[in-house]
Amino acid sequence: MKKQNTIQGNSEQRTVIRVVSLMAIGLSLMPSAFAQQESEKLLSGKTFTIKLIENSDKKKNNLQSDEICFRGDNMSSTFMMTETKFPAGFYNTKQDSIQTEIHPIPVILFASESTNSYGELLRWDGVVTGNAIQGTIVWMYKNGKTKKEYTFAGNLKTKK
Repeated sequence: MKKQNTIQGNSEQRTVIRVVSLMAIGLSLMPSAFAQQESEKLLSGKTFTIKLIENSDKKKNNLQSDEICFRGDNMSSTFMMTETKFPAGFYNTKQDSIQTEIHPIPVILFASESTNSYGELLRWDGVVTGNAIQGTIVWMYKNGKTKKEYTFAGNLKTKK
């Protein structure tokens, strides 16, 4: 049973990585559209509960619960702020949609960067479709080499 979950998890991770890679390519090709949406913070005021998984051979199935919050111009992660000391970072958004037979589904692409006191960089790239969120995180040393990589997925936090 565990082996099947690992295989499914790896397939899901590859799907998330592909989606985010395509998203990054799309964002790089459309800088003017990205800039137009900048003043419109499409995610401001939203909080998502997510599961992070570190993409490492050493830490298979190491899920970490987290919350990411979009407030004004900043995005923050409870886990990254408390465990890795990365402060909230500025984020950009771009709105798009996926066309279905019935109607288009709104999609919001986002990217955020934050630097900790050691000069390390944390880069988030993600996509919000409806109430679902997914994406990747890259933690880089000051010299630009990758320290850790994560994938994440979750949903909009419901109000109690």
